[in-house]
Amino acid sequence: TGDFASMYVWNGHTGDCAASYAERVDPETLAKLANSAGRYYRAGTHVALLNPELTGNLGLWTQKLLRDVYYYPNLYYWKGSRDDAAPGKQRRSSLGWETSYRSREMAFAVFRAAVTHKRCQPKDREFIRQAESMQRSGHVFDFEVRKGHDDVFMAGLLGWIAREQYPPPPRVLGSKKPFGGPDEEPKVPFKYLEDAMYAQQLVANTHLSSIQRAETEKKRTNRIGDL
Repeated sequence: TGDFASMYVWNGHTGDCAASYAERVDPETLAKLANSAGRYYRAGTHVALLNPELTGNLGLWTQKLLRDVYYYPNLYYWKGSRDDAAPGKQRRSSLGWETSYRSREMAFAVFRAAVTHKRCQPKDREFIRQAESMQRSGHVFDFEVRKGHDDVFMAGLLGWIAREQYPPPPRVLGSKKPFGGPDEEPKVPFKYLEDAMYAQQLVANTHLSSIQRAETEKKRTNRIGDL
């Protein structure tokens, strides 16, 4: 009984499944895996957006570790209720996804629209199997599964609505290079926490180097103007 801890990774540009995972693991193990997966499935310097589900409390600890231990730089900000900030206003500061009747219906509606308009093309066998086994119960607010689980399917839904609400960096037409980032390089899986931290340090150093180059170029341009 009970669902598995699940992760689902979407390719935000093609709408294909990049990876899926389901296993009975504790929140700390899940946080370690999510950190590695998020840094591995990236577009240039843009790491994947992670959307932890907080409902049930286990996701709260996973999110805390991602934020405070792994210093993950791209966590989902809540954007799912009627009192969200208007365009141009400061975005909400709440991290993670809260599943309620309203937010679940929104996730379903967004996913159905994405499939209809072919932005998303689910081909993962387990995802489709779980989707087919779900049905509304007699109570309008509930869903039930005839046999098995719905963890992979729901993880996919939460991953997709995060992609729709916060689209990935756009690509130059006909290129695999995202705006503002380097060409995508071959990605080596992270085996240890030290690898992830070292990669984060490299990204930070690259950012600081680019700032320094920009300042140097600005000073050189100003000197030319003075002359």
